[in-house]
Amino acid sequence: MPTVYRYRREATLRHVFEDDKAPSAGLYGVFAEQPGGGSVAGVVLSRSPLPTARMQAIARDLAAPTTGFVVVNTSSDDELPIRFFSARQEMDACGYVTLAAATALRTAGHWTAPGTGTLTSAGGRYVLTLTTDAVRLDVPIRDHRVISEDDARAIGATLDLPLAGWPCEVISTGLRHLVVPIADDVALSAFVPDRTLAEHLGIVHGVDAIALISDHRNRDALRLRDLCAPIGDLEEAASGTTSAAVTDYTSRHRGTVQLIVRQGEDMGRPSVLRTSMRADRVVEVVGVARPILTGVLH
Repeated sequence: MPTVYRYRREATLRHVFEDDKAPSAGLYGVFAEQPGGGSVAGVVLSRSPLPTARMQAIARDLAAPTTGFVVVNTSSDDELPIRFFSARQEMDACGYVTLAAATALRTAGHWTAPGTGTLTSAGGRYVLTLTTDAVRLDVPIRDHRVISEDDARAIGATLDLPLAGWPCEVISTGLRHLVVPIADDVALSAFVPDRTLAEHLGIVHGVDAIALISDHRNRDALRLRDLCAPIGDLEEAASGTTSAAVTDYTSRHRGTVQLIVRQGEDMGRPSVLRTSMRADRVVEVVGVARPILTGVLH
């Protein structure tokens, strides 16, 4: 049977849970620099785990780049399980959806601000700190490895983009990110992503996303284009885990502790992410998730 949605224009998620035992569903704009910016996150809160096939079908129907599914009927609201699905497949982690899920949990009355909570996924355990006007996501950096110079040249040739003088690296945050420094901002802006090429790079280097970064003259800021074709949409407008990966990268190559990441401009969905690198190799990613639409899932 097809999935049917009934949306209540004035209802909050708290009202949904008070009135109905059906799962709640919402769409959120995350890290938006302006209305219509940022990435759109789907969030579903349910009292019991949903079958995998149903979660995949719901993700396709919601048509957000990624949808997170949180089970709230657990022994403790302080630490909750979450699973992530693009329209194509399940994935291990997603930063901006994790931040949106924290916002949904706060609105539903499970979490409070100021306060903290934890979401656990296949990609790891992510601590979130809620304030009255923002959410901070802590993203641990698992490891990194440097791509050989020959392989880096091949990456540049595949993308047809000029590489900067820094190495290409694979950095793990729960997802695996291929970080590629691009020498020319104009060339990066003009770049037209190709799904086949992005998927090819994902297979060759064993990664989930390809992070193209530029604006290297600015020590405390950079531009990011994030190609997620190996696991989901061709390009994301705002990426929490990828921004954490490039923050780790620039902290080691620039000595940058705090970073402003600009993303989504070439997609018409401007986004700004603010990150901080800690000594324990945890990156703090701060942003806001604003509800676009909330309702009940049938």
